[in-house]
Amino acid sequence: MRPWMGVGLTAFISLCPCRTPAAPSAGIVFKDLKVADMQLSPSGRFVSSIMAVNGSMNLVIIDLADMTKTALTEYPPPGQVLAVHWKSDDTLVYISAGNVRGFEQHDEWAINRHGKEIRNLDHWIPANNNVEFPGIIDWLPGVPNTVLEAVGGRDLDNPSDPHFFRVRTLAVGPGGTTREEAMAGGRDCAYVVDHEGNVRACLSKEADLRRRLHYRDTAKSPWRELSTIKYGDSEITPLAFTVDNKHLYVLSNFRRKTRALFEFDPESYDLKGPLVEVPDADLFQGVFGNDGRTLMGVRYYLKDREQVYYVDDAMAALQKSMSAAFPTRPVAIQSVSDDLARVIVRVDSDQSPGQFYLYENAKRSLERLADRAPWIDPSQFGEQRAVRFAGRDGTTLSGLLTLPPDREAKALPLVLWPSGGPESRAAAGWNPTAQFFATRGYAVLRVNNRWASGYGQTDLLDSIEWAVSEGLIAKDRVALYGVDLNGYVALMATAGAPDAYRCVISYAGVINLERLFDRVSISRTLRRERSDAELASWEKLLGGHRDAAFLKVQSPLYNSDKIRGPVFLAYSVDDTLVPYSDAEELKKALERAHKSVVLLAKNQEPHLFDKEQDKIDLFSKIEPFLQGCNPSQ
Repeated sequence: MRPWMGVGLTAFISLCPCRTPAAPSAGIVFKDLKVADMQLSPSGRFVSSIMAVNGSMNLVIIDLADMTKTALTEYPPPGQVLAVHWKSDDTLVYISAGNVRGFEQHDEWAINRHGKEIRNLDHWIPANNNVEFPGIIDWLPGVPNTVLEAVGGRDLDNPSDPHFFRVRTLAVGPGGTTREEAMAGGRDCAYVVDHEGNVRACLSKEADLRRRLHYRDTAKSPWRELSTIKYGDSEITPLAFTVDNKHLYVLSNFRRKTRALFEFDPESYDLKGPLVEVPDADLFQGVFGNDGRTLMGVRYYLKDREQVYYVDDAMAALQKSMSAAFPTRPVAIQSVSDDLARVIVRVDSDQSPGQFYLYENAKRSLERLADRAPWIDPSQFGEQRAVRFAGRDGTTLSGLLTLPPDREAKALPLVLWPSGGPESRAAAGWNPTAQFFATRGYAVLRVNNRWASGYGQTDLLDSIEWAVSEGLIAKDRVALYGVDLNGYVALMATAGAPDAYRCVISYAGVINLERLFDRVSISRTLRRERSDAELASWEKLLGGHRDAAFLKVQSPLYNSDKIRGPVFLAYSVDDTLVPYSDAEELKKALERAHKSVVLLAKNQEPHLFDKEQDKIDLFSKIEPFLQGCNPSQ
């Protein structure tokens, strides 16, 4: 059971003249989690756990009646289980990942609780870092071993476009049925199912990223278009049907600055509400019951930490109770049994990945199920603060500041980390990279910069000015670190203001924009077709430019004479997002410009390194580079 800490022990800890422990090694900080996920079965008797088995993340079933564990999968590295969902107490569906010469591939499987009746449901190559059940749109509660899925198809009116998904039932175990149910309402549809299991709404995505909201009155009615939304305009995103199946719960920022929850009438087009709104915050996602249809709450970010506003009274009371049990730590409801008798909660902190607890409603008891990373000692890691400050144009900027655990927050060296993107932001909580730099003596500022709006470089400079004005950092001791799209931002920022930074680290950042709009991206061993959404997003971010002259001027490869060295580059040889040949060309160009440059290459990795040892090696190499160009002492 959970031990409750008394005042006496707290006082002892605060008075203890203990020595600050040594900085944890890269091998400690970047070691793969012991337990990644835990989910209750519908009855609450069993728990599925994605946990380390034989050096990789595998699926294990725990019987809470006697706490016995049964491993259902035994994937060796680099294979692993990414996500799992209970269809019933007897049947599960999970996603596995494999790696073929650095090319990540996913499979969807059905399996019973005893490790039998295994069947492959789907195989695909992921287009981004999202892990979800891409084909399953409804779990059809009450229908044995059958789910509702969307599968690739072609509209008769658009035979050359494979982005129209037909809907069918799919058997995931004995007695299940597979048959076609309906055709898509639009292109790349995100479907919404009513409480009787009928597909009746979808939000489609066009090639130019416009969104169309489609709706039908009954399962047999024809589809009709309710609205068309241009990318970047006010939006309306359907989440779920109301209990009477007549209206939709939607997220919308129509005629307002932030997204809120409304009730939408498809007949009158009226928006009732807002039902839920949070000042200065966008609601961005629904939270659903175990049936997958009932809206229980909505997600939003407050001070860069993810929160849930529960519209269901029982879930709201449960969240309040769990938060009271852990008053100083963020608590998230991870999974519930159908009757809410048992609940799994994840208790996090900025200094550790946290733990999973089992709550027994009848007993009002909490029991620790698993520590996600028991080798992490929170006392070794630094404080994290949500910060807000004004940019030069008056816009409020936000970010997360991580401070060294054993130093006064005054005149510190800084690692400035541009974060976020078109649809993402820096999120509070355990971040091994930020904590690794902090334990080396650096302040780490992850700023949500507006590089997509043309303010990226000035936002970074304004971040430095703010941190200097607060007395936190020394202005002449700043290093840049960027990953993926923000690796590109970091390289171009130091080219635009070379005197502001001592050095730059680009991990998988885009180097040459000239080939960005090629339909096919080719690495040394692999090729990948760029999606319409990917190409349209980049065009939006670059202000609508596709002309070769502009792309060349905005490419780090052709700004090597302006980039302030030293430069650290880290790339996968098999990357199909950023061809490794671009990294080699940039290294040569920097050397011709007499800049100090280090290029770390890894084989058989996707865009971002996935293997534990490669991640450890990356930061073991970054540390001496950073100490050399921007010493922490």
